[in-house]
Amino acid sequence: VVEIDRLPVSNEALVFRTRRQVVELALVGGDDYELCFSTSPENSTQIATIEKRLDLSLTMIGRVVSTPGVWVVDDTGAQEDYSGKGHRHVW
Repeated sequence: VVEIDRLPVSNEALVFRTRRQVVELALVGGDDYELCFSTSPENSTQIATIEKRLDLSLTMIGRVVSTPGVWVVDDTGAQEDYSGKGHRHVW
């Protein structure tokens, strides 16, 4: 589940597009320049320590749930199935 309000976007992108447009590009684009990872909530203290030690800016953008698929939640709490959308690499 991706909480779209939490997605970090650059101020430079917002000069040319609305936040909604930039978020849509982030969700479906094929050029990814951020490292994404998942971890159990129990690891939050260790993650915060790593963030501080390495002077990183980490952003929690969602959570892993048992429901299959990719879901996005907007600022109103509305949830949308995003499975099948976005860039697909051809192997």
